[in-house]
Amino acid sequence: MPNHNLSVENERLLLQTCMGITSSETLFIMHTPRRKSEALRFVEAGRNLGLKVTSEAVSETLQKSDKLPGPVMTGFSSASVILLLVSGFQNQIFGHHPVKDQAVERGARIGFVTIPIGEFDPKKTERIAHVSRSMGQLLTEAKEAYLTSSLGTDIWMDLTGRKAVSFTNFLREPGAWGALPDYAETAIPPIEGSTQGTLIVDGTIIGVGLLTSPIQLDIQNGKIIRFDTTREAFAFKSLLEKGEGEIFSVAELGLGVNEFVTQFDGSFEDKKILGSGHFGIGGNLDLGGRLASTVHLDVILRKVSLQLDGKWLLRDGKLAQKI
Repeated sequence: MPNHNLSVENERLLLQTCMGITSSETLFIMHTPRRKSEALRFVEAGRNLGLKVTSEAVSETLQKSDKLPGPVMTGFSSASVILLLVSGFQNQIFGHHPVKDQAVERGARIGFVTIPIGEFDPKKTERIAHVSRSMGQLLTEAKEAYLTSSLGTDIWMDLTGRKAVSFTNFLREPGAWGALPDYAETAIPPIEGSTQGTLIVDGTIIGVGLLTSPIQLDIQNGKIIRFDTTREAFAFKSLLEKGEGEIFSVAELGLGVNEFVTQFDGSFEDKKILGSGHFGIGGNLDLGGRLASTVHLDVILRKVSLQLDGKWLLRDGKLAQKI
């Protein structure tokens, strides 16, 4: 039987360490019914810290186009700290949702709790954050990226003048947002229309799951021009087609930065694994790009190799330089 008090202590430590939360702040927690017990632990931890805490359940099937319940809108518009305990697909939705963008703009700090909190280790959290910041700086300084894999991925993109976003688990500054407890990535929007080549996806597609076999996506002038004929590729294409705007455009190059996790499980968490690479398809306005779309879905590759301006950053999923 899990130790309830220990679990609440870990939640309390996470709120203080990662969110920098103080007793004068307000905490809003949005959760699905399946994650109610986790949400209640955060409610208890927040109240133990003297916070004013509110929470609200949302449907497991909530979509980006659905009207949000009044208490959710109130929470996003007023709370100083917001936690989301939802499904992996909904993490993707709310990571690019206008209500999140508006909350961030007014200075709220938002944590996407992507997995249940286990034993919380601040030292590991700091190391993950360091790798994310360091790799993000290298992406920002680069003019071009060339990503390959042993399966045949061969992608080039122009990064000139673009700034990477380094997601970490330290969300203490106004407007900070990211995923918790041990998740992080660094991401950059390539110059629109520049991405060219072949993408062999052998990991996970958010919204589809862990792939049973690799699928091929052909990319020209920044857009997917050809999908593989597999069932999973069709499912991915169908999800994109539910959106509007730049639904087939390459919006993001993302890199996992967590060296403490190595196994893919078909979830949103796969993006965090150091050595993995992912491509966001759809919109990227919130990343500093110029692509407007109601959809943004990630395809994740295992063990990629990446050159920035001809210098190796990753070789077969391992760091090629000291960070």
